[in-house]
Amino acid sequence: MSQLPVLTQLCPICYVNPPKYTCPRCSMRTCSLSCTQTHRTRASCSGVRDPAKYIPRREMKSSTVDMDFNFLKKVQSTKDRGLSELEKLEKEEAMTKRRKMESARRRMGVKKAEERGVKVKKMAGVMERMKMNRTRWDAE
Repeated sequence: MSQLPVLTQLCPICYVNPPKYTCPRCSMRTCSLSCTQTHRTRASCSGVRDPAKYIPRREMKSSTVDMDFNFLKKVQSTKDRGLSELEKLEKEEAMTKRRKMESARRRMGVKKAEERGVKVKKMAGVMERMKMNRTRWDAE
């Protein structure tokens, strides 16, 4: 009778081959891509290493330090992206304030022109002359 391998030495998903791969998230050992995908589905495991998980110093490797460095770079780039988005929003808000000021000046200018007996008509925005016109109202 041939000796069978002990079940603990086989892949816990398929029980056919010895495990080769280790899940970075939960350290589950699997033998193939299909077993890894089955593990992720069954265990609802993302397979992504938890950067906040404590790793004792004696278990640290150069790859662990690289992963930590990459995590910190990702945090920094996310922060930078957030700051640039904030700047965009502030710029849009400033543009909105500028448009409101221009609109108020335009209304004031039309009102003053009408007080002096001048009839003001605005061209439709789709007309070519309206697009070329760069006249601004000065209500002062």
